[in-house]
Amino acid sequence: MNKSWQTHLFEPKRVLANWGWLALISILLIGCTASPSPIPTATPYTPDSYEGRLLSQGYVLLAANTGEIFADESTMTQQEFGAEKYRQVCMACHGDWGQGLTPEWRAQWGDDGNCWQSHCHASNHPANGFELPQVVPALSKSSDMAGIKNAAELQQVIYETMPWWNPGFVTEEESWAIAAFLMESRGELGLDVTLDASNAQVYQLHTPYQPPQNVYPTVFGVLGLLLVATAVLIKPHHG
Repeated sequence: MNKSWQTHLFEPKRVLANWGWLALISILLIGCTASPSPIPTATPYTPDSYEGRLLSQGYVLLAANTGEIFADESTMTQQEFGAEKYRQVCMACHGDWGQGLTPEWRAQWGDDGNCWQSHCHASNHPANGFELPQVVPALSKSSDMAGIKNAAELQQVIYETMPWWNPGFVTEEESWAIAAFLMESRGELGLDVTLDASNAQVYQLHTPYQPPQNVYPTVFGVLGLLLVATAVLIKPHHG
């Protein structure tokens, strides 16, 4: 039996060269499967506009104050459903940009902007009304809700204490949807994630969402290259 191919196979320089090329190709494959960086988009708002000032402060638009209502809530994703519930239930106090009950937000209401006028939401409110707190927390900046660690805690706060004027008005399904919408708007949750009790501890507030990497193309690519390299290395060389 001709042993020359075995000597050729295990020649140190050739082995190192073959494995060097294999490592380089593997690195390139891993790079090709990584998620691309998002491309920044230009803002349509001028710096001195209502929206531009909020954007410059780090707030995120949560609800367009248009009065529009989706036709069929059953067709929405969880986060779309949460966006609509935020607009219906939360926006009046927490703001269209999640800025809280600021004077600038109340100015958007026109004549209804003085929430604490007599017989409105002041201490002498009507019997079927309520007194509105002077300070309502902001929600949409990553630094907001500092005392809440993860999606489970956020859902619990919404479900058990919101809205402030009628705790328990929001259903469990709605509270999960609002939590998912807020976290996605803040960059802490992916659009493809549906929150529930089984995964809510995993998703953290104040931490940018990192989508799971798809490792299968890289793994299968490397395995394929290993098979090809092995076949090439062990192929007899006739001299």
